[in-house]
Amino acid sequence: MRPSEVAGWPHVLLRKVLAFTDSVTASLGLILLGMVIAVVFVVRDGGTPSAYAHFMYAPTILAAFRFRAVGGAVCGFLGGVLVGPGAAWLLTGMPYAEPSWMVRAAWIAIVGYTLGSLFMISRAQSSLLDWHLHTDRATAVPNLSGTLRLVLQLTQRLKHALGRDRDLVVTAIKVANYNDLVSTFGYRGADSVMRALSHRFSRSLSGQAIFGRTGTDELMVVEAAERDAADTLPAGELRRLIRPTLQVGQMHVYVDTVMGMARSPLQQADPEELFVQAAAAATRALERGASIAVYDGKEESGRRADMHLLGEVPRALREGEMRLVYQPKLDLATHAYAGLEALIRWQHPQQGEMSPARFIPLVEDTAMIEDLTRWVLREAINQSLGWRQLGDPAIAVNISSRNLMSGALLKHVEALLRETSLPPSSLELEVTETALTDIDRSHLHLLQGLREQGVRIAIDDFGTGYASLAFIRKLPVDILKLDRSFIQFAPRRPRERQMLKRIVQIAKDLELQVVGEGVEDRETLALLSALGCDQVQGFYISTPLEAADVAPVLSRGWSVRAADGG
Repeated sequence: MRPSEVAGWPHVLLRKVLAFTDSVTASLGLILLGMVIAVVFVVRDGGTPSAYAHFMYAPTILAAFRFRAVGGAVCGFLGGVLVGPGAAWLLTGMPYAEPSWMVRAAWIAIVGYTLGSLFMISRAQSSLLDWHLHTDRATAVPNLSGTLRLVLQLTQRLKHALGRDRDLVVTAIKVANYNDLVSTFGYRGADSVMRALSHRFSRSLSGQAIFGRTGTDELMVVEAAERDAADTLPAGELRRLIRPTLQVGQMHVYVDTVMGMARSPLQQADPEELFVQAAAAATRALERGASIAVYDGKEESGRRADMHLLGEVPRALREGEMRLVYQPKLDLATHAYAGLEALIRWQHPQQGEMSPARFIPLVEDTAMIEDLTRWVLREAINQSLGWRQLGDPAIAVNISSRNLMSGALLKHVEALLRETSLPPSSLELEVTETALTDIDRSHLHLLQGLREQGVRIAIDDFGTGYASLAFIRKLPVDILKLDRSFIQFAPRRPRERQMLKRIVQIAKDLELQVVGEGVEDRETLALLSALGCDQVQGFYISTPLEAADVAPVLSRGWSVRAADGG
């Protein structure tokens, strides 16, 4: 037997005894047995003065525990009589004459009554604590831990009774507009809505269904369903219960709900994991604008991998796994390299070199993008200082919409320029067209502040979003970068070539510098040059360069013959 098992056996024994005493007959039997044993020991020791009379406390304590204060008092008094006049009568055949036995009987009765009262208070406090631990106070339905406990009890009870023809079905009901309810009615008002919604479900669900509030904006329904049932719980009963309006007091409140469902064979079901899966499915339904979604293990596995990768970004920055490569931009008037776009790469210890398309979209949805942007800016500016004598190419850094919604970027750029003495005109900040259409107009003053410092602002990937040149006319920008997808077919499609020509001309009229992206052949280069583009970049000009290779490439310059492999 292991030491932990030895240490735990008293607790196991106590639990078994307490479980046994749940039966009234068993409790009475143990009490009577204890009283008989106490009397026997007192008689064998010679009578009432025996110390063995204290054995009578054992059945008294049990009676107090099982039958509360009155039971403890009655048992204590009878026990005092048995070890007093009772024991004397058994020894001598005569009742005990001295009245001291009454003191002992009264004392044991008082002990029994007191212990019974304490047990009553303890049970009441325990029940109250259990209620608070397992019940949502706002709705008075089970909370997450309470719902899990009920589900575990259900599965244990049904596993043997129902065989292998049932599934455990878990449905998460998420209130999509919960935050709007909070901002409109406050937390108490939102809780009132959740309470009304909970009462609707509690009253209408079948007796076998388990229902609880597992999150601030989430309810959960659990039921054992037939494996081949055509009408599952979410498709049937729940959909009839979910209506768009809910009456709370005198008001009709709009409640936007979505559902997520997960199910598993009852025999192998892990309730906690099913809860997570159902909640994930509800989130997917909300993202897709659907009313219900069923858990998809492959999709969620990919999302978990994304979350894990996102958690590794801070470590990658600390441990030097991130680095910058630079793609040159060619000036079409001079055929000299005019700038370098900084592109981030991640040398992951397990997954190898990782494209920014794999992790940048994840980072952009978090506050971590600000730390990453600051790192890229500092790294790019510091490395560019060594190339200033090679024509002083401008260094371009991409920023996100989240950067533009924070005033920290403006201060950080100002501090870096002052610290490194880099001319502001040598720094270009590129913002995607999509990012510009996503941010609130009130944040565009940050672009103006950067431009007033002398930093050049570029609209990146133009042609992939929904911004018009009329919209761009109002922005404080200097450069328009045409996306590769916008120009790749222009050399072979006259209609697209004419549209591209018009856009370049309008951009020129707006005094914007035009850069063509994704140039991969001489034909596209010639077309963009003929249309009046100022600069181009792409694999035909140069592939992204490691920092150590930039200086030799800038020194060597560019030529059509070299680009063609000549």
